[in-house]
Amino acid sequence: MRLALVSAAMLLASAAANALAQKLVSPAEVTPPPPAISQPPSPSGAEREQLYQGEGRKAGQKRGTEPRGTEDQPIIAKILPAEKTAAEREQEERDRRAKVAADLWNLRLTTALIGVGTLQFLALVGQAIVFGIQARRLRDSIDLTRTIADRQERDTRDSITEAARAASAMRDAADAANAHARAAEEGNKINREALVTSNRPWIALEITIPEDSLLMFTDTHIELSVKLTAKNMGRSPATRINPIVWFYPDMTEAARTVTQIGIPDIPADKYLAGHGRMLFPEKEFSHEFFLRLPIDTFKNSIKTLNENLAKDQILLCIQDEGRPAVVAIAWYSIPGGGLARYTAIVGEIVNTLPERYGFTGTKGAFTNFEIVESFVSGRAT
Repeated sequence: MRLALVSAAMLLASAAANALAQKLVSPAEVTPPPPAISQPPSPSGAEREQLYQGEGRKAGQKRGTEPRGTEDQPIIAKILPAEKTAAEREQEERDRRAKVAADLWNLRLTTALIGVGTLQFLALVGQAIVFGIQARRLRDSIDLTRTIADRQERDTRDSITEAARAASAMRDAADAANAHARAAEEGNKINREALVTSNRPWIALEITIPEDSLLMFTDTHIELSVKLTAKNMGRSPATRINPIVWFYPDMTEAARTVTQIGIPDIPADKYLAGHGRMLFPEKEFSHEFFLRLPIDTFKNSIKTLNENLAKDQILLCIQDEGRPAVVAIAWYSIPGGGLARYTAIVGEIVNTLPERYGFTGTKGAFTNFEIVESFVSGRAT
């Protein structure tokens, strides 16, 4: 683009120089017309006829005296220019001088044009040199920029690698710190649990029969009163103690209940409301519960038990008696413990008459019975 602009400028300069040269050329001198030559008066007719006859005779004489050439020796005639007059010589001199002046102006103009062309050529050469220098410097600048960019890219890549390595090291350190923190937390938890376990309260339960209490079999229900005693065997107080006793037709149902005790069995109306007894170490309290069980449920359990024994071909154990069972649970809290703890025991109602296993469900009041801890183990948390 720049070279094209320079070329256009040079062409405009050449055109301007040509126009200036045309203006500087001196105009040719106007040759004045030659002076009029006076002519003699025209001869009359007789004079003209005599003149023609005289000239004819002179020509005949001349032809008679002129030499003639042959084919072998031709005569060479040299035509001599007519002698110029003084006016013609003066006009020719003026024309020569005008031509010399014009040639001189043309020479000067041509020299000027050559000088301008030389300057233009030198300017083009200088521009080419300048463009070459600029192009070399631009190339050097581009190379330097590329080198700097490559170095920056390499430095950035190295920085990213170092940052990634540092981040990995920090992540490893953080993981190690987290692992140490988790280990410390687990250790603290174990220590806290050990401390709580060694100093926590433990509630022991015992189910007994109150004095003069009867086991009643009516037409619709089995009725029984039991006494539950809770004692703190631990080293710290137990709070929010809420005992409860459930009555079941046999040990199968009682054992299933004990194995399935969970959070839903907590007495929400008392325990979660903050109600309940408190026991200090080595202290106890007792509470009586009146229990009722539908008689049909008890009889159906005897029937189901006999059917299962017959199915298993254990015929010697088949009988028409069954043993009701009770499950006693005490929910309580311990100092520093968030979850509710409980103690559960299972008791079986045994007929104490000789050669009797249990009860048939016959209507009546019985005094010959007791509650013994069954083969189903209780639970404590």
